[in-house]
Amino acid sequence: MSMSYATAQSYLELDNSYQQERVEQASPLELTCLLYEGAIQAIEQAEVFLRRGEILARGRAITRAQGIVAELNSALDRTK
Repeated sequence: MSMSYATAQSYLELDNSYQQERVEQASPLELTCLLYEGAIQAIEQAEVFLRRGEILARGRAITRAQGIVAELNSALDRTK
């Protein structure tokens, strides 16, 4: 799986310098785990927004999760 740090940063919500540093120093495997965590977080946020009736926020969270999953899918090495 080949994924750049910029790609990970674009999908993860990096709201502090610790998280930014964590992504910059992560190995490819750690980046993959961070992206999975980001997708799960986005889905959990979507559920909260759905219960609150915040449809636009729910849609943004779902779109974020879909983008992460699509990136993970496109980074797969299908030759192995």
